[in-house]
Amino acid sequence: MMSSPKQRQTIGYLRKVLSLDEDTYREILANYCVESSTQLTYEQANELLDSLKTKAVSLGLYVKRSDKYFSKYSNMSGRFGMATPKQLRKIDVMWKQVSTQPTDEAKERALNRFILRITGKQRLNFLTQEDVSKVIKAIETMQEKASELL
Repeated sequence: MMSSPKQRQTIGYLRKVLSLDEDTYREILANYCVESSTQLTYEQANELLDSLKTKAVSLGLYVKRSDKYFSKYSNMSGRFGMATPKQLRKIDVMWKQVSTQPTDEAKERALNRFILRITGKQRLNFLTQEDVSKVIKAIETMQEKASELL
């Protein structure tokens, strides 16, 4: 299997972050016996990404995302008409900023009750695209009211 568009995009981004000139970049690709990142296999692209990320992290030019959070809701992608993982993460983060519940479990239960009241849906992962805007608007209103009290 050949490298994915996302892998090639990240390689290009890291190349820019590391300020790799054309000759240096071509030399790195030559180590894989290719002339372009499009010719890399999926495995080769992963290997190259790992080495570029390691170099960028060691130089303080790149910070790896927390895979734990980034992967949250990733199994919810590709559901036609439903909220995307990115939208679900946004709601999750916004809720954690306004919730006064003491634990993560309590915050999740409170969010589900809030969602039920606003949309009639039982849980966050049942939200449709239309529901997302309602929930975000309601949380933003809560944030505005909280800031007025300060």
